[in-house]
Amino acid sequence: MLIMEVLMKIISNRIIISCFLAWLVAELIQFIGYYLKNKKFSLESVFKTGGFPSRHSAGVAALSSSLFFMENISSLFVVALVFSMVVVRDAFGRHTLKEILAGIALGLLASAIVFYV
Repeated sequence: MLIMEVLMKIISNRIIISCFLAWLVAELIQFIGYYLKNKKFSLESVFKTGGFPSRHSAGVAALSSSLFFMENISSLFVVALVFSMVVVRDAFGRHTLKEILAGIALGLLASAIVFYV
């Protein structure tokens, strides 16, 4: 029974849901974009780096904004924000500014939907 309780806490956690939603939507956009460009489906698009929108930026933006929505300005939020800044800065090596900003916007939108809709 303990395993089920832990699983229920994980799948009902709004922070996890926000991050997963942001990643999933970014992944779907990239997958569909690959198909439209190449006229074929391929799992290659799932495993390649780069692309529009940045999955990394979407995930960390969802993480930081979810913590902000939950706790406002807290120590945990500040840690997540600094972590997000490092990840986004690192993403500049694989993504354009447009891809990164789109990922951040997607992450913010995903967490806003989970917390306020």
